[in-house]
Amino acid sequence: MAKHDIIVVGASAGGIDALKKLIQGLPKDFPASIFVVQHLSPHRESTLPDILQRVSKLPVSSPDHQKKIQQGHIYIAPPDKHLVLENSHMNLVHGPKENHSRPSVDVLFRSAALQYGPRVIGIVLSGSLGDGASGLHAIKSAGGIAIVQDPADAIYPSMPLSAALQVSVDALLPLEKIPEELTKLIRQPVNSMKSKKNSKKKLAKKELEILELKEEALNKEGEYGVPSVYSCPDCRGVLWEIKDGDLVRFRCRTGHGYLPEILSERQADNIESTLWAAMTALEEKSSLSMRLATRFMGFGDSLAAQRFRTKSKDALKKAEALRDFLMREEPK
Repeated sequence: MAKHDIIVVGASAGGIDALKKLIQGLPKDFPASIFVVQHLSPHRESTLPDILQRVSKLPVSSPDHQKKIQQGHIYIAPPDKHLVLENSHMNLVHGPKENHSRPSVDVLFRSAALQYGPRVIGIVLSGSLGDGASGLHAIKSAGGIAIVQDPADAIYPSMPLSAALQVSVDALLPLEKIPEELTKLIRQPVNSMKSKKNSKKKLAKKELEILELKEEALNKEGEYGVPSVYSCPDCRGVLWEIKDGDLVRFRCRTGHGYLPEILSERQADNIESTLWAAMTALEEKSSLSMRLATRFMGFGDSLAAQRFRTKSKDALKKAEALRDFLMREEPK
């Protein structure tokens, strides 16, 4: 009889300490495969497998592309690659970012739900914003089990809080209780009747195909959503609004995906970058106009010189207004 032998874990800020405590509590004969996405810098090699191996009784590694899954192993998603489970193997995909993250917790969770259904246990640990909520919802819809670290117990509570508010979780636990809960769950038989509607599987499959930039999926972007009034912060394409039960998220035709709160943050970042660029352009215009004013004065053309001095002062005044605006702290 099938067991809960596929465990997927997502963490972000504060997640390394949480992962160490979780993994340290697992026995050396733990009969399941564990897959971890921890948000880290994409620009340097991760030492997370080594850090976790020091406290783990199970082997910990960062997998190669298409590596076969082994029971009793812990696999850590490498920097800047999505970890996707498929046909008893692990695929590493340099696809579009989801929630401005690569690897994405939601991508791992969604692929596990699609491939292994009720055998999956999904765990969301400490982190900021909401990556993991829609993936955990996919796991529940496929008949799997959802566990969330108690937000009061997390260093950064936003990620577990978002998951707990949006998904009907099976257990909300302090970190120290999760290993014990897992040890119980993996010995229980899977209830294969728990898997929900087939439309949920179609949605998960569709989104994974978009992630891998499969042409057929890209040409049917409206199949599971409707065009929104928003544009993608990464590629400026139209964002399609996807309603997955009570969850709402956005995805463009090239695969970038966002939860509403993360889309809002990315829009704020882009607005700030645009305003800084505008301020710089105005200061450059002021400087160039003053040089032209000086040059025309040298030619004896006082009217042209005055015109460019006026342009310089106007540009500088606008640049100072933008600087004052940018220096104001945004409400939390």
